[in-house]
Amino acid sequence: MDQQQQDQVQYTTFEKLLDQEIQKNDLSDWKQQFLFIDSLRAQSKFHSDQFKIQEWWDQLQPLTDSIRSNVSKNALMLIKEAIQHNNVYDEKILHKVFEKCESDFKFLKNEALQTVEILSLKPYSDDLIQILCNITLQSNYKLQSHSYPTLVKIVLASDYNCDWDNIIKATLAVYIGKSVECKKASDQLYLALQKQKPEVLEKEEQLKVIGDRTKQKGLQKGFKEFLQCQKKQS
Repeated sequence: MDQQQQDQVQYTTFEKLLDQEIQKNDLSDWKQQFLFIDSLRAQSKFHSDQFKIQEWWDQLQPLTDSIRSNVSKNALMLIKEAIQHNNVYDEKILHKVFEKCESDFKFLKNEALQTVEILSLKPYSDDLIQILCNITLQSNYKLQSHSYPTLVKIVLASDYNCDWDNIIKATLAVYIGKSVECKKASDQLYLALQKQKPEVLEKEEQLKVIGDRTKQKGLQKGFKEFLQCQKKQS
C-alpha cells in the first residue's frame, strides 16, 4: 500500500478528524497543531464533497499566525488547496490570504500569492465578486492591491454580465487610493469596457475620471516599469 492509500485509509471518517480536533486543543502542543492541519488537508483531498473549510475556520485561523513556521505554512497550504479544489467564497478566509500576501516571511508570502493566483483563475461568481468588493472597500491599500486586481482578472475573463454596481464602487474607491497596481487594473477594466460593454460607461458617468486618466497618461505603469522608463530617459 503506497502512502496516498495509507492516508486515505487513515482519514476515512469525520469521527477521526473530530478526535484530532479535540487533541489539538492544547495550544502549547505545536506538533499536535501540525497533525490537526494535516488531518484537515487529508479530508479536503479525499472527502472534498463533505469537507468545508469554513466550518473549521475558528480553530484554523489562529494557526495561520502561529510563530511556528511549519504550522503557519501548513495552514496556508490547506487554504490554497481548499480554494483550488472547491469554491471557497468566505470573506474571513480571503481576507487572511490577502493579509498574508504582505507577510515579512517570504515562505508565507509565496503561499498566499500562489493562492491569489489560483483565485484569479476562478470563474465569475456574484458571491466571489461581492467578497472581493467588500475587501477592496475597506480602504486598506495593502489589501486592495491584491483584492482589486484579482477582481479585475476574474471580470475580464467573464462574459461581462456582472454585478456592475459593486464593481464600480470598488473601482472608484481604488481610483482615489494610493495603490499603483489598483490604478493599473482600473485602467485595464476601463479600456476593456470601452470595447466589450460601452453601455456600462455610458450609464456610470463617474467612471469618466478613469477614462480621462487613461487618455492623459495611458495605462498606469507598475513601479518597476516606471524605473525602467526613467533609466532610458537619463
